[in-house]
Amino acid sequence: MSEQRTPCRESIELRCARCGEVVSCDGHGFSSIIAELVADDGLGFAALISALLLSGWEINISQLVVDSNPRVILFGTPVNAYGRPRLDKRDVTGIWERRPGGWVAGNRMTGHQAIGGGLFTPATANELAKLVIASPASWVRIPR
Repeated sequence: MSEQRTPCRESIELRCARCGEVVSCDGHGFSSIIAELVADDGLGFAALISALLLSGWEINISQLVVDSNPRVILFGTPVNAYGRPRLDKRDVTGIWERRPGGWVAGNRMTGHQAIGGGLFTPATANELAKLVIASPASWVRIPR
C-alpha cells in the first residue's frame, strides 16, 4: 500500500486563536485585514513569510498605522546555529500598506541589503522569497 502524503501548501493558513476558524482562505469574508494580505498571492506576503519560516531565518513583523493606513513591515535576517546574523548573506525587508482600494506593496521600500548596511536593492516580495529559500539555515532540513 502506498504512503499518502499531505499535499505541500503554497502559503500559510491563519486560524483564529479564539474560535479556530480559518481566516486566510477565500469565502470567509476576511474578518481580519491581515487575511486579505495573506490571501493576495500577487503581493507576495504569504510567499515571503513562508520562505522565512521554512528557511530558519530570524523574523520580525511590525504592524502599525501610518497616515490612517494600516502598514505591515516584515524583516528577515539569516542566522547561524547560535542565532547570530550570517554576515555573508543579505537582510530582507517587505512593506505593505492598506489603502482605500486594498493592499499595496511598498515597491521602493521592499528589497534586500548586506547585513549591517550597504546598498539597498529593491525587489518584489516574491523575488525575496526565492532569495531566502536559496539560503536556508543548516539545521532546517531533516531527512524523511
